[in-house]
Amino acid sequence: MEQLNLPQGARVLELGCGHGVLWAKRTSWRDNGWRLVLSDLSEGMAREAHKELAGTGNVHVLRSDAQAIPLADRSCDGVVANHMLYHVPDRDRCFREVRRVLREGGKLFAVTNSFVHLRELKELFEPFVPGAMTPSSVGELHWFAMETGAAQLSRHFNSVSESHIGGELRVTEAQAVVDYAMSIDRVRAQITETQLSALRAQVQRAIDRDGAFVVHTRVGMFTAAV
Repeated sequence: MEQLNLPQGARVLELGCGHGVLWAKRTSWRDNGWRLVLSDLSEGMAREAHKELAGTGNVHVLRSDAQAIPLADRSCDGVVANHMLYHVPDRDRCFREVRRVLREGGKLFAVTNSFVHLRELKELFEPFVPGAMTPSSVGELHWFAMETGAAQLSRHFNSVSESHIGGELRVTEAQAVVDYAMSIDRVRAQITETQLSALRAQVQRAIDRDGAFVVHTRVGMFTAAV
């Protein structure tokens, strides 16, 4: 929230707001007098966001497609896209819409992952279910990631800057990795019980050897200005 450098009283649109938790658990936007428009393609998500922020002033929730934003030209100071742009089929169309609704000097804040985010999990799952954690229908160069996003955004915005945050997860229970694997549709549909046992044993060996199964994280945010 602190990275959203927007003026007092700004009107902020979030694309793909989900449950609205980005705003429900923080108060600084209210202190700044921001007016929020939260949108999601899913009617259920929009409904949940409305419930999450019911009773909070200066919040409007709507169901809408990021490729056809139902707001007037130059009506927003900022647009937030938090881990959602890789789901948008036609991002050029989406970026044209974002640029249209942003006022002069307005900014898009787009958060996404690096290709190396959760690399150890990708390498762990790959022998059992190839492509378990990679895009199923697009090549890497088309995927909206920290390595590819700047080039895609630069076609539509006057300036693009980026910041990165890296870290690590230290997993001490093998079952936690198994549970995560089974939360992935492709893994759940394809992996056998024998493979699942082998995966669990591989993680346990790493825990026994190193004290934890270490997974590195790397995410970042693009700030694209009109």
